[in-house]
Amino acid sequence: LICPEGYKLGTFCIVDDKPRPEGLSEEDQSTLKEFADMAVKEMVERRANMDRNKTPARLIAYTAHDLMTPLTGVQLSLSLLREDDDVKERLAQHHREVLSTAAHCSD
Repeated sequence: LICPEGYKLGTFCIVDDKPRPEGLSEEDQSTLKEFADMAVKEMVERRANMDRNKTPARLIAYTAHDLMTPLTGVQLSLSLLREDDDVKERLAQHHREVLSTAAHCSD
């Protein structure tokens, strides 16, 4: 399978319950090629539909999600650090203040 841009996407194959030691006939090869072309056409159409559905609102939503995901991880890490008394005891006063400020800002 090769996309219109020329990239190799994979191989189209079918499974049969009878062995074909002589391989496929020319007609079978032609049919298989038609099926492969139909599969590529379907993938191209699906990609075009996805591109058409990318409205500015969706783009903003995806971007917001992509930005919020790492921030959620930071919030979780700060929360875990704030709750760990052993860690807080080992931190210098300045670091405890920074941790407290960062955690407060992330809420």
